[in-house]
Amino acid sequence: TASAAAPKPAPQNAQTAAAPETTEAIADAPAVISLKEKIATTLEPIAQRAMTAAGPIGAKAVLALSKPLANKSPDIRNAVGWVALWTMFLSVVVWGWALFFNTSSVTAPTQAPTPIVAPEITPGVTASHQP
Repeated sequence: TASAAAPKPAPQNAQTAAAPETTEAIADAPAVISLKEKIATTLEPIAQRAMTAAGPIGAKAVLALSKPLANKSPDIRNAVGWVALWTMFLSVVVWGWALFFNTSSVTAPTQAPTPIVAPEITPGVTASHQP
């Protein structure tokens, strides 16, 4: 029986033999998730709940706000939309500047507050003006 005595052939490529270990090591390694994916997976359920809750009310509000433009031409509606978008962008810029770059101009008081000496006896007349 020549087939029983014949040795098994060695693998032709050493990487082929090591491939299962590499695949297992990759499977065991924690998956790398980008920050964008993590934020998206975190915020998606919150946004879905907000859209579900505000859906009918939000749609009614948008329809009510768009009534004056219903009979206008598409060019007018587009112009109004661009002006609204530009206004919203500028408001975000101003708020961002105010929150991150503006320093408070309020200074700490240099002296103690004036204490109340006596309560008012009659409304509108202070204790120092009593006869």
